[in-house]
This record gives sequence, C-alpha cells and structure tokens, in this order.
Amino acid sequence: MSKHPSVPDRLTPERACLVVIDIQERFRDLIHNVDQVLAGSSRLIRFCQQMEIPILVTEHYSRALGVTVPELRKLFKPLRPIEKIHFSCMGDEGFRKALKDTGRDQSRWPWRWTPSVPAPRPTGRRGCTA
Repeated sequence: MSKHPSVPDRLTPERACLVVIDIQERFRDLIHNVDQVLAGSSRLIRFCQQMEIPILVTEHYSRALGVTVPELRKLFKPLRPIEKIHFSCMGDEGFRKALKDTGRDQSRWPWRWTPSVPAPRPTGRRGCTA
C-alpha cells in the first residue's frame, strides 16, 4: 500500500498549480506550432488566474536565451520568473522551493495540452474538467 495519497485525475483549484517552463524568445523558432502553444498557454494562464490557481514561470539562463515571450509576459503584472540554469526544473533548488511553497500537489504544464486535448474549463470552485 502506498504511503502517498492518490492524486485524482480531476484537478481541483485548491490543489492545482500551473507551471510555465522556458517559453522564451530564443526558443520561439524551435517550438513546434508555436502559435498554438502560445494561444493554449495564454488560455491556461488566464484560466488559472480566474480560478486563483498559483502559476510558476521559469526562464532558463535568460541573459543568453532571452526572457519569456511578450505574448505571455503581458499576462503577468508583475512577472516574477524563476531563473534557472538546469534544463530540468526539478534539478533547480529555487524551482523546487517555489513549487513546495505553493502548498499544491497537482501541477500541469501547458505544453501537455494540444488542440486535440482541450484546456480545462471551470465547473465551479470544486473542480475542473478537461
């Protein structure tokens, strides 16, 4: 028997966190279907803001790779990205601390949603559906 509680498939606003990872200027031309990724990410960010779900934004070595793209930067006032030098977020102590500090145990990463997998929509304060 696992000593960890199971995490349900359905996200709940009280347990969820959105993680926006390294959607930076230098990577723009490398992101497949970048317009769809940015549109989907924007929808998820606005949704999480509406539902008061914490959002973490990372930037990988922004001095060389640029900052978060303007389409997403404008959604945050102010934007406080987590600067990291490890490609894996979990390899970065600052990110792990920020994630732990949210107190949330469910996270979603925008790039996982594609046009065939719609972003969640609110069903009230008790949960979300995909």
